[in-house]
Amino acid sequence: MMVQLMKWLESCGIATHILLLGSGPLVVLLGIIHIILASRKSFILLCLALALTLGAGLFMTSIFRSRVADAVSMARPEQHLGLAVAGYSEANRPLQLAFVIVLAGLLPYSVGEIRRRHRSAS
Repeated sequence: MMVQLMKWLESCGIATHILLLGSGPLVVLLGIIHIILASRKSFILLCLALALTLGAGLFMTSIFRSRVADAVSMARPEQHLGLAVAGYSEANRPLQLAFVIVLAGLLPYSVGEIRRRHRSAS
């Protein structure tokens, strides 16, 4: 199971490093801050980090998808379909990883918002 995960992450290339070592810790840090402070400013910062993560995943996926079209055009005609399917599947991985990070970031977002609304209602 872990070997498959590592192979999946390895196929993302530089996108894995950017998302896991850049956006991931940023979302975790701002999520913890939002849980602790439960303020409007921490809410906005966490939302910006989530949007940045999703935007980075989308941007990297679009770059990788354009490379697939170039690679398929250079292959023999009988290989086009197989290469296109495999290439687009692999090109979508940065966006999938970004979705996982954003979904994980929604938990502290929700907890912080519940705390903020509970505090303002008191």
